[in-house]
Amino acid sequence: MASILVLENNEAMAALTRRWLEVAGHTVHVVARADAALDEIDRGEAFALYLLNLWPADGEPEGLRLARAIVDRQPNARIVFVTGDLDLIGEPGLLFRPVFVEPLDYRKLMDHIARVPGRHSQPGSEDDGG
Repeated sequence: MASILVLENNEAMAALTRRWLEVAGHTVHVVARADAALDEIDRGEAFALYLLNLWPADGEPEGLRLARAIVDRQPNARIVFVTGDLDLIGEPGLLFRPVFVEPLDYRKLMDHIARVPGRHSQPGSEDDGG
């Protein structure tokens, strides 16, 4: 199954999301801040999918800041956004990523994740579609 990084600042939602994903057989890394996620990525952690929650913040939402940093490091990264406020997704380059709106339908999310290759793909690799 896939190794998934989840950005979620709500402890209850983070625990629920972790549980759903782990029951499905995925390896899950949950972080509450973009900086912590980038630390894991910069240490060489390979993730097949990034599940980023967008929540209102002073300035830029953490999920968008993290998504931009991930795309800078891994242009073909598979990113999925979760948000209760679609106005937070205003960046055209990131709009080509799936968005799940809260309240989250975990069955639909799990169906989407089930289509993600289990290993981290490199640009041009067979499971990258390239």
